[in-house]
Amino acid sequence: MNPILKITLLTIAIIMLCGIVIYAFLANEIIKVDVSDSVVVPENYENLLVLDITIKPNTGQQSDIFLHNGQAGSSLGSRLSNFDITDWYSDHNGNQKFDGNQIVSDNEATIYSLDDILDPSDSVKNAGLAFIKPFRYANGVYEQYIDNDHSNSYTNNEAIIRTSTTGGLINQGDLVLGGLADMTNFPNYVKFADGIQGTLIPQKYQNGEAIIIDADPIGILSDAD
Repeated sequence: MNPILKITLLTIAIIMLCGIVIYAFLANEIIKVDVSDSVVVPENYENLLVLDITIKPNTGQQSDIFLHNGQAGSSLGSRLSNFDITDWYSDHNGNQKFDGNQIVSDNEATIYSLDDILDPSDSVKNAGLAFIKPFRYANGVYEQYIDNDHSNSYTNNEAIIRTSTTGGLINQGDLVLGGLADMTNFPNYVKFADGIQGTLIPQKYQNGEAIIIDADPIGILSDAD
């Protein structure tokens, strides 16, 4: 066999072998999400494969991603708004992302706070679900605690509320003792489309507005969605 041809064939074989090894490695590292049905893309989306597009981590993704399309519709070119650094959400289902209200009346609470401690000086911006467990019921009032560590039992320093309902909702004025309340700050790449009362100043997220992971162009819902 011609020496040059032999070297060429050997080189091709080595390249193909390396390709197979790399593919096998990536196949184990990439998380595949079937988007043929209604799904929510997780915030922790490094190496996530959606529609054959590998999404880069954090703000490096190739296109905007709807975490929640919202009851209030959004259209291409819609301006996206930032959550304030004082905005927190109560992760009532423990999935480590803000779900908005993908199901009517199943929205997570948003809260104004300077830190991750819920105290009487904070305010509930949007009434919603929190991981609330009952203490006792007396005279038509439920005394409950927010199960910050999801242990199904009260732990010292967890916030305590008093309400007339048991639906898991926290409203402004319910808090009686400040404490930990499983509150999570919004990442700066998670934005909302201000489709309800969009002229309010300052801008405010309201239940039913779309939640989006923003990519270039920053602050605009792009046609690559």
